Amino acid sequence: MSRRKVIRIAIKVISFVYTISVLLFAAQTMLYATGGTPAGSGTAADPFQITDYADLKVVGTTAAYTLSAVYRLTGDIDASASSTEHSDSGFVPIGDSYANYFTGTLHGAGHVIKNLHINRSGSSFIGLFGCVWGAAIIDSLGVTDASIAGVQFVGGIAGSSDGTISNCYTTGNVSGSYAQVGGVAGDNLGTISNCYSSCSMSGSANDVGGVVGYSDGIISNCYSNGNVSGLYYVGGVVGDNDIGIITNCYATGNIIGSFNDVGGVAGLNGNSGMVTNCYAIGTVTGGNDVGGVVGEIYDSAKVSNCYWNTQTTGMSSGYGTITDGGAFSGSGLTSAQMKQSSSFSGWNFTTVWSMNSSINNGYPYLASNIATSVGEVTVVTPKTFSLMQNYPNPFNPTTTIQFSVEKDGKAVVKVFDIMGREAATLYDDAAQAGKNYTVTFSGAGFSSGVYFYTIESSNQRLAKKMIMVK
Repeated sequence: MSRRKVIRIAIKVISFVYTISVLLFAAQTMLYATGGTPAGSGTAADPFQITDYADLKVVGTTAAYTLSAVYRLTGDIDASASSTEHSDSGFVPIGDSYANYFTGTLHGAGHVIKNLHINRSGSSFIGLFGCVWGAAIIDSLGVTDASIAGVQFVGGIAGSSDGTISNCYTTGNVSGSYAQVGGVAGDNLGTISNCYSSCSMSGSANDVGGVVGYSDGIISNCYSNGNVSGLYYVGGVVGDNDIGIITNCYATGNIIGSFNDVGGVAGLNGNSGMVTNCYAIGTVTGGNDVGGVVGEIYDSAKVSNCYWNTQTTGMSSGYGTITDGGAFSGSGLTSAQMKQSSSFSGWNFTTVWSMNSSINNGYPYLASNIATSVGEVTVVTPKTFSLMQNYPNPFNPTTTIQFSVEKDGKAVVKVFDIMGREAATLYDDAAQAGKNYTVTFSGAGFSSGVYFYTIESSNQRLAKKMIMVK
């Protein structure tokens, strides 16, 4: 075992021990705030209606308003009152630990929660949601002008997420006094798509990213335009990508790491992690293993078809170090080249990426994302083309998957193993727009491990990760 791997294992152990101690402290000190009485029954057909800050505070805190129910915002919510609550420590996160997590649904319906204040210097799992898990869904929501601070697992939307976060965005400041700090989520084990962060990000240790601090899930069609700083494993989109997939993402803010593994898109990409079709343009500075796209690539991890601005990042190389079978493909471009679609070989400028001289300063932007230019906050538009997180997850041996399509036409849902080999076709037929479909995957005959499932329809594609444990 290499010295670098030994160091990383030691870091994980220390992080785990530290987290346990923090959770014990948090369990003794966190008290729920008195909330409102949202109307509704908490089902998909009749969600609880969150109309104001009082209603928001009651989510997941009583036998009536459980952590597994369905909620929906009816308008924008001003959370300014949180700045003086609980001796100025602010809002109590919804689902505050791995033992008390949110598994329900929150539909933002295109609304925002503004002026959210959380300052819990002795607690982890900090964000609007502390911990979301399994079948949890958070969509079409903005958290704006936020001030969020904690220890570990700190994010604008969620401290730690194993669920699905889509069409969400954050603005303000997010900071952690330890590790796993991100603009959208501190830790991602699930799926985050069509999200962005305009937060100023800072962490006092490792795993600090503009969108996510640490990820072994899927991050697609996301971006960050905030500045990011930390000690090591610091990246514009993700600080530490471990097994995870990052695709069609970009970062425009300045990335500052005090020590090693600092990159414009990801600080570290390891353990078969994948980074594809991404770019960075902000200044990148650090100690050792610093690159325009990724700081370090190791253990069969791949970075492919990625680009960086050699003039603005200050980096002549797209990566700092490659070890243990890692691989990199991509090109450094000038500012002028970065503003020409022909420079991005193989990128989809029909349905995924767009380019306009008056948008995003002329750099590529995501056509399907919820904002059309850097620094612009827009209303979130719910999508009808969707692929839900499987439930249960992990599973043994069967699990169910829900999906819907945006346009009438053929839909294909498939399952692949970690090596990209097709394991099963779950659906291959016509599908109607706006209708929810459910399919079942049986893992009988397959080995335990990580699998990916995808949906393709009308030239659109989504993918998610699931885990089978026997």
